[in-house]
Amino acid sequence: MDDGIYFIAYRDRTQAEIRFFNFATRAERVVQALGQVRFSSGFAVSPDRKTFLYSLVEGAGSDLMMVENFR
Repeated sequence: MDDGIYFIAYRDRTQAEIRFFNFATRAERVVQALGQVRFSSGFAVSPDRKTFLYSLVEGAGSDLMMVENFR
């Protein structure tokens, strides 16, 4: 996008928003409030600027397994 850049920012520690920064005016505007979400990596904007794709962290954890008689 030649006129600016879309990005995800946090208004405070929990409230996220999609924002647009205009290169010509150096102004920033909120495009969409997202609420309380935790983001993973990745953010994309469609060429027509009507669709955004981003990944969220739903939960974090791990599994611990014990294997007996492993050879």
